[in-house]
Amino acid sequence: MADGYVRSARMLFEASGSAPAPTALLAWQAVENDLKALSVGHEIRRTHDIGELMDHLRDNNVLNHSDISQLSSACAAVTGSRTYNATRYPESDPSYWSSLPRESITSAVLGAEHIHNFARAKIASLYASGTS
Repeated sequence: MADGYVRSARMLFEASGSAPAPTALLAWQAVENDLKALSVGHEIRRTHDIGELMDHLRDNNVLNHSDISQLSSACAAVTGSRTYNATRYPESDPSYWSSLPRESITSAVLGAEHIHNFARAKIASLYASGTS
């Protein structure tokens, strides 16, 4: 599922500079799905909180300190200072649609792609080693 979100974010980003909110949401959804994919087999609380998902993965030895360091800046680029609800339901902030600079959207898309590639490689290595 994250594949579709990442591809859609990239396509929307490349097709138009005027769709920041939907692009940001797609990037967020991609990262959320990738982190949840790394949590398969774990009981996790229903959440959209990327930080909480990262903490869970760290606490359950799926991600080590080096992984967290590598992913933290990409997660920050995807989320910015926004919450999931502010990204998902931007109509509560009428200026949201025009307030995200293109650089922020570029960073969000690149961050989502980075995390997606990392998650795919991590899942492949966990699968190859028989660890879940």
